[in-house]
Amino acid sequence: MVSGTVALMLDVNYCLDPKEVETILKLTAVKIDTLPQNIQYYGKLGAGKLDAYEAVKMAKDMQILMER
Repeated sequence: MVSGTVALMLDVNYCLDPKEVETILKLTAVKIDTLPQNIQYYGKLGAGKLDAYEAVKMAKDMQILMER
């Protein structure tokens, strides 16, 4: 799922470098380690659950900003 999301991100903004892709994925991830059932895993679940829609949307928004 992550590789497909990255492909979609690069499709809407081919100028993204690997660090920008990683940053977008982390910023748009849904935080899940504070959910009651996940408290025992706090700090062990990475950036959270992938939100492909928000990641692609942010990548596209960055393209619009770069064009200005």
